[in-house]
Amino acid sequence: MRQDSRGAIYVSHNKGVSRLTPRYDDAKGGGVAGYDVNTFTTEDGLPANEGNGGVSLVDSKGRIWIGTVGGAAVFDPSREITEAGAERLYIERALVGDKATVFGPSHTLPYDQNHISFEYALLSFAREDGTRYRTQLSWTRKRTW
Repeated sequence: MRQDSRGAIYVSHNKGVSRLTPRYDDAKGGGVAGYDVNTFTTEDGLPANEGNGGVSLVDSKGRIWIGTVGGAAVFDPSREITEAGAERLYIERALVGDKATVFGPSHTLPYDQNHISFEYALLSFAREDGTRYRTQLSWTRKRTW
């Protein structure tokens, strides 16, 4: 295990290298409220997913060196490109039945048009396979009586 200058902890194991980044809680005096966990694998550039126990260091430039069964890996936290925040979900197509439909703010559907589907994407420039979606369809019933 190694810690970088920002307080993140790096742990090498047989499925890659996990980084535990502290989440601070200002309401509790700035203490650590928990950790965000990111796991890096060969898809991120590691020579192998399995680490060699006890073979790691932080050099004078703050880079994290990890020994794997496939060779050494280095990560420079100061050069990491972080995403600015949650990206917006892009709706590529909406379908009512099998017919493409464009929904507007006041769009209504009759009761018998009740099979609706959406095709959507979330654009990302890194680790696309790690993208997870959570969606919620919200509706209101329009009363006509």
